[in-house]
Amino acid sequence: MIKLVATDLDGTLLYPKKRIAGLCSSNRKFLRFLSDNSIEIVLVTGRNPKILKKINKIAHNDCKLFGCNGAYLVTKDGIKDKKPLNRDKLLLLFSELYGRYGIFGYFLFDESQYTHIFLKNLSPTISNVFRLGNFFNGVLKEKLIIGEENFFKTIPYKDYYKFMISVGLGEEAKKRAIELAYAINEKYSDYFSVVSSDTAIEVTSKDVDKGKSLLRYIQKRGIDEKECLVIGDSANDIPMFTSFSHSFCMSHSKAFVKAKANHIVELVSDIKRYILDPSLLEQDQIKK
Repeated sequence: MIKLVATDLDGTLLYPKKRIAGLCSSNRKFLRFLSDNSIEIVLVTGRNPKILKKINKIAHNDCKLFGCNGAYLVTKDGIKDKKPLNRDKLLLLFSELYGRYGIFGYFLFDESQYTHIFLKNLSPTISNVFRLGNFFNGVLKEKLIIGEENFFKTIPYKDYYKFMISVGLGEEAKKRAIELAYAINEKYSDYFSVVSSDTAIEVTSKDVDKGKSLLRYIQKRGIDEKECLVIGDSANDIPMFTSFSHSFCMSHSKAFVKAKANHIVELVSDIKRYILDPSLLEQDQIKK
């Protein structure tokens, strides 16, 4: 019997993107189906907590949210289980990366509804396109604090939970992202977890990823991993796929991501039939 469904947001529950409604109608109905059947909903995302209130309203439920790839848990009672980045090591890493490796965007995520952004080596036109793109995301847009000064002033004194680095666009940028992620991991593996996804690198505290955080959560709740379904679409979702038997990946995902999951679906709502017919899950094994 399935007791919990854990889903990524961008490219997963929020796919296809609906800038006004937030979720497509079938995913809205699916969230309510889960609530009606007392199946717990956990959002596991790289985002901050801003979206949770919207999802709760749609689902008619008090969903849980793991923010910043599992660095903290948000419930109706507030934020807990916080695992911030080491401030000294974060400042050192940022200083080493500054102005190098073709990086054009640095992003810091805290526990608020804001994302702190520093764009470098971009023309005013490209910077404005970035801002407009976020604005026209409608209900899915992020609240941004943009500027270089904020980074240097706050890193030594404030808790951040995810540091994201964007190294450009295209195939060459993807290669640089992989190489840079390996280099960061080699030097800072005692302090950070590092994952590359396309042209971006995400850095969280050591032992923080979507899979490990979700496993710790269900152990406290007395839920077996075989009583959970997990679904995602990108590289930072792979730790969920390699921690849970009943893993689902979106059909539009990269081939190397899909290879780690047991099932491929078009929409999150497609997993409803697996809940109604558990025999479809009998052969599932965790893919290491």
